[in-house]
Amino acid sequence: MGVIETGRGNATVMNTYIKKNGCHLDSISGYATVMNTYMENKKIIVSQDVKTYRLQMVQDALKYGIKPCARHYQTTVKTVRKWVKRYQQYKEDGLNDLSRKKTHCLIKIDKETELQIIKCRKDHPGWGARRIKEVLELNFSHVSIHRVIKDAGLILPKRKKYKKRKDMQEVRKQKKVFSRFQIDIKYLTDIPEFEIWRWEHHFPLYLISARDYKTGAIYLAYSYEKSSTATALFIDYLLSSLQNYGINPQTIIIQTDNGKEFINPTDRKVTLFEKIVKEKYQATHFLIPYRRPTWNSDVESFHNLIEEEFFISEKPNNDTELLAKTFAYQIWFNSYRNNRGRNNQNPEQIFQSELNTDKPIPLIPPIIVDNYMHLIEKDIKRGYFLPLPPISSVTELIGLELKFSYVFSAIKTSFLLSCNRPAWYSSGLYR
Repeated sequence: MGVIETGRGNATVMNTYIKKNGCHLDSISGYATVMNTYMENKKIIVSQDVKTYRLQMVQDALKYGIKPCARHYQTTVKTVRKWVKRYQQYKEDGLNDLSRKKTHCLIKIDKETELQIIKCRKDHPGWGARRIKEVLELNFSHVSIHRVIKDAGLILPKRKKYKKRKDMQEVRKQKKVFSRFQIDIKYLTDIPEFEIWRWEHHFPLYLISARDYKTGAIYLAYSYEKSSTATALFIDYLLSSLQNYGINPQTIIIQTDNGKEFINPTDRKVTLFEKIVKEKYQATHFLIPYRRPTWNSDVESFHNLIEEEFFISEKPNNDTELLAKTFAYQIWFNSYRNNRGRNNQNPEQIFQSELNTDKPIPLIPPIIVDNYMHLIEKDIKRGYFLPLPPISSVTELIGLELKFSYVFSAIKTSFLLSCNRPAWYSSGLYR
């Protein structure tokens, strides 16, 4: 028998027994010994009659405490407390097993209402019985409504994760190249390995990322502020670059969450980001539902990858080198890094295969959007800020400070040939 739990109340109960037997209670362990001895001397004989057994357990619980009794009968405190409560309410009759027969019966739903429920379920497969009850304002229980849905064969089996991934791969196959981009912002301040370096060199606080849903290609920009102005400059730069490459922006869907850097959730005034997407390029802006971050899972997963593969290992010394190294990583990601979720192909391979071309995937170097705030001017008539055509070509982008020659020399000398090579150096890029 194990040590019986003790307490102040149980010690009071045992005073008579202790005095009678000449025992001395000098500690908790001493009390446990007394209690164990008493229970052994009692020599409880467990009857085959369940009711008698429960009565015996309840009586001991009332006399010596619930916890010691639970330990002695090798059951839980909850179980002992349950039978004690029933005994106190109904005496020995409460120690009988309760009937498991249902005490209620489901109300029969009329045929017309059943048809309404079935139609509602077919129109909205994701709605459960409670939601249908609320929408249709029914007086029936959700259990009865669920029975109607089940009898109609409208209960879909829960898909396993591997099946969902396979289904998503089939959906992705039906999409066109560069037809949908997921846009999101990553905080650079929550990367311990990079934060000290960022603070020392006054690097931007945010990374703006765009990822093509079909190929998985990524395009990047940095920003010191999280605003619709920053995201507007980035999307203007991205769409204008794709347009110069021969891709029609009107066929592109820009997918974002409901953050203030994309929309104005309070008064729904059109933001600069929305103006650029819808008015300047006639593209489509798609907002994911609230509290559904998995809808942007592609770009979210990329943020995890770039943190692990780039930011925790790279230590640029200035803005130019930051852009150069980011550009090199982007090239490697888009043209060399194979993706297991996309049949072990890299974005450029998918791009060329889908379009049946040998043209390389669009090359759009990263920028720091704050450097191009001067390109924004206010449209007095319409009352919002409208960027001028920002960067029509790569040459214009990097002509001031980020020369191609410097990019590739920085790539070779600053980190690819250094001792601290990144994990993705094994691709053989720029060797």
